[in-house]
Amino acid sequence: MSRISNNIEISAHFDPYRCSRCGFCLASCPTYRLEPLEPGSPRGRLIILNHLASGGSVTPAAAWFLDRCLGCRACESVCPAGIKPAREILAGRPPSFPRSLSEGFLEWLWRFGCGKVIPRPAMLRLALTLLPLLRRTRLLRLVAFFPGFAPLGRQLEQIAALLPAAPQPKGKRAHRFPSHGKEKYRVAFFTGCITEAALMPVNDAAIELLRHAGCTVVVPPAQTCCGALSHHCGDREAAIRLARRNLAAFEAAEPFDFVTGTAAACVVHLQEYPELLALSPAERNQAQRFSSRVRDFAGLLRELEPAFVPVSTGRVAYHESCLLRHGANSGGIRQILSTMPGVEPVPAPHLGCCGSAGGYFFRHSEVALGLLDAEITALKNTGACTVVTDNPGCLLFLRYGLDRHNMDKIRVLHLAEFLKPRRSAEQAQISVMKGAGYGYYLIL
Repeated sequence: MSRISNNIEISAHFDPYRCSRCGFCLASCPTYRLEPLEPGSPRGRLIILNHLASGGSVTPAAAWFLDRCLGCRACESVCPAGIKPAREILAGRPPSFPRSLSEGFLEWLWRFGCGKVIPRPAMLRLALTLLPLLRRTRLLRLVAFFPGFAPLGRQLEQIAALLPAAPQPKGKRAHRFPSHGKEKYRVAFFTGCITEAALMPVNDAAIELLRHAGCTVVVPPAQTCCGALSHHCGDREAAIRLARRNLAAFEAAEPFDFVTGTAAACVVHLQEYPELLALSPAERNQAQRFSSRVRDFAGLLRELEPAFVPVSTGRVAYHESCLLRHGANSGGIRQILSTMPGVEPVPAPHLGCCGSAGGYFFRHSEVALGLLDAEITALKNTGACTVVTDNPGCLLFLRYGLDRHNMDKIRVLHLAEFLKPRRSAEQAQISVMKGAGYGYYLIL
């Protein structure tokens, strides 16, 4: 990283002359498709970065257009010059200029949550318990009575509706889960902060699937938030601290063959630890040894080729995480669903992103909801009754969108919830048949 004259960091390899202004990125950018403004396109944002790199001043408009980047990387997968606008924007994004007291407080609240609440499981669980309670008692509406904070009250209610109440923990999670049958691999499992606190059954299901696939699963007890949320909101130092803690936690859990987790966006960030720790050769080497073994959950299941069956059949819409869809590990969900008997996989229609994008809803709720509403409206025409995704942020946001549109006939499941081991399914069928008086059957 290097620091330019206006005190903004920008990646050392940033080349302002590589972009040929071809415009291929325009049709792939979700925010540009939603609102076609040139400064809000990847090409336009690169022009703003060029201006900043040459010592230009940061205006509120320039900061606003840069901050509206989702970070989905759709532009990177179509750029013929190999430019990575989303990562350049993340590196060079200047401080934002809140347009109101409400907007400024919400941004501060999000940064505080990323730094002080989300990495601490007890505080995160408390927050997930209090927010729905405040919404049910309508106490959040009191915020609207303070001058300048009326929009904040409405948005806090939306956030409370988006986040589920923290489920009651079944007890402290075990640190080792032996494989069912002969051990083929040892897999270190990254639980994730939001997933473990709000969607613990997803992690439980994933661990069980890995065990049935012949994996002994180890859960490093000292692991913490991956740091992606802190990194995306501009707190690079916090992201580096969290990365170092995770590297130490997983090193203590050695030996293992792979690392995986149910949060696709977190997995991508774990794979990019070497870039985050590039300034220290020793830490970079440590991060490379770790990241070379990181696999997204769908990709690892595809490698293991276990015998799974779906929990339901019919037409299933699959929603793959943006970061995976535009990276090297795309297509995992589709390939798995295409092997499932009785399942007809169809891509979930969207403008390139559902709008979740980490904490994007905190900063630009109108854009996030515009992208979400476009996808939910289009889902009606797919004929699918189930949406399968690989990322908890997308899962929660899609569920919120379906609730906003009163579409309770469509359910959203994580891939780990949609699959079940074939042997378990067969044993369950035997139990039903025995209960119905059909006697005992031998399954070869």
